[in-house]
Amino acid sequence: MQPYFGNGQPVRVRNPQGGPFVEKSDLVVDFFVTNAGGGTITGDYFIDLYIDDSIAQRYNGIDIQPDHFIFIEGGTGLLDVFQLEPGEHEVKLVIDPANLVPELSDGDNTHSTNFTWDGPAIPAPLPTDRLPNLSLTGGLTGITAAPFEGASISGGLSTKGVTYFSFSVLNDSPISITHDFNLSVMFDDVLVHNAHYTGLIGGEYISLEWADLTSAVHVTPGEHTVKLVADPDGAITESDESDNTAEITLIWGTGDPIPAPADAVSLGAPIREVQVLTNLTGATPYGWDAAISERSVSEGLGIGNDGDIWASADTTISFAIRNSSRVNSADSGSFSAQIYLNDELIETINLEPGNDAGDFWTQSVVIPAGSVDPGEHLLKLVLDSEDDILEANEEDNSLGRWFEFLPGEADSSSPPAFGFTDEQLSELLAPLTESAFTDQVIAIVGSGFDLPEWSSDIENIGRAGYYLLTNRDLEAERVVMHLLPHDQFIAASFSTCMDDFFLLPDPTYITTYDACTSFRGEIGFQVPLERQGARLRRSWRIAYQDARRVLPRAGSCASGS
Repeated sequence: MQPYFGNGQPVRVRNPQGGPFVEKSDLVVDFFVTNAGGGTITGDYFIDLYIDDSIAQRYNGIDIQPDHFIFIEGGTGLLDVFQLEPGEHEVKLVIDPANLVPELSDGDNTHSTNFTWDGPAIPAPLPTDRLPNLSLTGGLTGITAAPFEGASISGGLSTKGVTYFSFSVLNDSPISITHDFNLSVMFDDVLVHNAHYTGLIGGEYISLEWADLTSAVHVTPGEHTVKLVADPDGAITESDESDNTAEITLIWGTGDPIPAPADAVSLGAPIREVQVLTNLTGATPYGWDAAISERSVSEGLGIGNDGDIWASADTTISFAIRNSSRVNSADSGSFSAQIYLNDELIETINLEPGNDAGDFWTQSVVIPAGSVDPGEHLLKLVLDSEDDILEANEEDNSLGRWFEFLPGEADSSSPPAFGFTDEQLSELLAPLTESAFTDQVIAIVGSGFDLPEWSSDIENIGRAGYYLLTNRDLEAERVVMHLLPHDQFIAASFSTCMDDFFLLPDPTYITTYDACTSFRGEIGFQVPLERQGARLRRSWRIAYQDARRVLPRAGSCASGS
């Protein structure tokens, strides 16, 4: 295989609209590949496009007969994970980068061309900017490779079996990542896997499981190096760019693979109620503010995010439905969801059942401008109003929410920048120097003491600390804070940890229950956990990450002592 020159240059960079490359969507790439050999090439190979030596796109190969060529015209999305400085940049075509296809020569499998990027310069972060940080050092980050799923340590690999990889990356910062980025897996410095992500919440992990090594590269017996690179394209401006790489050297033998160990015995997970029917409910998906959300059409907010609404402007109402059961609705007929405004039906939406245990339906309707007067109005969602689906619980099929429609014309201007003065911060933090917050341990029954009310002081201290970390106002975030005694905090932590327990397969349910009940006396959701097993590790990660996800969605945050 080699680049094909029969149609001109084998790699062409162009702007479909003409003109310079200013926006990421301006750049598309055409490329041509030919089979100059005497035998048919099967599609078990890859074709890569690189921008400045960083992977931009990977294509699966297809069969090519002798003296034939293949081509891609109008390839888009190459710059999605790049931040380019103005000037010259290189696009490189790499054919069969892992040498999966035997060839007469592997020395003619690449071709490069240049283009000029005329977009704006990348703004340099200020010293006061708070930045995210993808990290592969410390905590639960790193690489695990084993001949079976769920291993806690690496080793026992064989060329005769499957290699199961587990990769973990942490955003070691309170600042969330809102841009696309990649994770690249290298095997002896050859790219074997590239995973794409659309962001990462501050303090949260990415857990990447992958088991297709032999489909991406020929694995020979002996020593090999596996490397994980976070954000290889430099799409994210980080507080520390030095901890984005993890590397491990492993040995693949030729013996039979080591079998997986027997599942651990449960510490006593209670038997769950047997489910034989579906159960349709309203639900709040991850990232939503509520099961019913509202936003002005002109604001451009994402689905599920609340915003200001005006009686004089079009309003989008979005809602989410869930089958809160382990039983699919596939054997049932279609059903309807009805939206009422002030008890008047405004929309009926027909929905189809399917293999939907635990899954969501999301829909949106528009209330035209002028349909209501300014003031509060009740939106109500009624599920399966005709009782088309037999459910485990028919009493949770309706929910409502009051919305306030503002008077006047819609205002899409940005709110003023938020900030505290030094004097305001000193006032909010003053209780830290004046109170020890130990009064709650005094026995109040029969003591004659009236304990101080310190909840507002705690909230003010949290508000100041949150501002110092994020430059944002805690009161403006989509989070509800509860100050709880320790026993209630433990109960709230367990409830969050066991989120969606009714949907888990039995082995995962047992493992999750054991993980969620194995902590004692900790403060907060962060508990160090040794690598006792990948299943346990993942259960902790899922449980505690869910607890931390309350920041970007409507939910609650518990704290206790």
